[in-house]
Amino acid sequence: MIYTCRPIKMAIYIAKGKKTIDQIKTETGADVIINGGLFNMSNPATAYCPLKADGVVYADDGYTYFGYGWHSDQADIRLATSMANLDNYIACDCMIRNGQKETLHVSADRSYACPRTAIGIFPDGSVWFYAEPTKLTPAELQDKAFYLGLDSALLLDGGGSTQGISPSGSYKQSRKCHNYILAWLKETCPYTEPTEELGQQDPSKVKWLQWHLNRAGADLEVDGLFGPLTHAAAVEFMSRYPNITADGIVGPLTRKYLKAYEQPSADSPIEIIKPNYVWRGTPSPRSATNYIILHHAAANCTAMQTHIFHRDTKGWIGIGYNFFVAKDGGIYEGRPIDAIGAHCAGYNNKSVGVCFEGNFETEQMNDAQKAAGRRLVQYLKGIYPSAVVKKHKDLDATACPGKYFPFAEIGG
Repeated sequence: MIYTCRPIKMAIYIAKGKKTIDQIKTETGADVIINGGLFNMSNPATAYCPLKADGVVYADDGYTYFGYGWHSDQADIRLATSMANLDNYIACDCMIRNGQKETLHVSADRSYACPRTAIGIFPDGSVWFYAEPTKLTPAELQDKAFYLGLDSALLLDGGGSTQGISPSGSYKQSRKCHNYILAWLKETCPYTEPTEELGQQDPSKVKWLQWHLNRAGADLEVDGLFGPLTHAAAVEFMSRYPNITADGIVGPLTRKYLKAYEQPSADSPIEIIKPNYVWRGTPSPRSATNYIILHHAAANCTAMQTHIFHRDTKGWIGIGYNFFVAKDGGIYEGRPIDAIGAHCAGYNNKSVGVCFEGNFETEQMNDAQKAAGRRLVQYLKGIYPSAVVKKHKDLDATACPGKYFPFAEIGG
């Protein structure tokens, strides 16, 4: 189970070895759950690593560690060295800090290859949850986290404790752990959606707009007044989409994009992860967007590895694609959405380039990657409704994206 999202709330659940991950899911309704830090196997009521949940300290040896902390009923997660001013805090082994590898201090009895659990934060604030059966050493998982472009990451308990649940899938083991990290992804708007263009006529409907603008990053008082601040927030939101006139008049298309921020599920728009790329120069804007061109990487790699290869080996300014879809379903920004790419000769100045991890000349695409690709194409079609979706080989002499690429399910 690998899942990246922007939670609206996070918590640490103290189970003390008494509940399974499924029982916790049923009780809490959390969308994402992973097992947490180390604990005493012979006495699951005892945690080893520094741990604080909802203001109660469960473990603290007095030493300083890098751990993740946040406030209750929020998701303001950050890397910290103290739990003093935080409601929730968990530390274990820090793998990545400020985008760089930390020296690992993992005891010999935890250095072997086994299923692993980890949590991390991307530079754009997205949270990465990892609980996979693949057997990795701590150093191998650290490399994975580094090449994903994470700004920070913690190695958590592993081995027989590794388990997780997310909207994209799960990996479950029967072990009952001391603590778990929980995240919730959505809340329901309490206001009625308007059916007409929004202005100052109906306060309850303006509240709907303000609530959704806040979900999209604004900081408005939900007071039902369509004043200058609400108008400015609406204009800013509309300006993100080339096919909307950013005039502050909220019509059906703007409402569609606003609602997209409410439902982070298989039917909703996507979470786009933005790695902290270092470019060789500045991407240039495109003159048109007539095509959405789908590619495969012909390899197992990450967006950051692709960026480094394109920049340092090919001598380009950086990654040639506008988007990169990983096998775990993560969607990564490459070049800015409106920038000229380097992915299809003769079409770079009039297309969005989307690359899928893997080699689909020889392998089949998994369901998580397929679903992510389908959502991404739908998202791009919403922005560029007249753009035609094409395979790379439709426009160039190449086998890309491979004979097993599921084009009918993604772009057809």
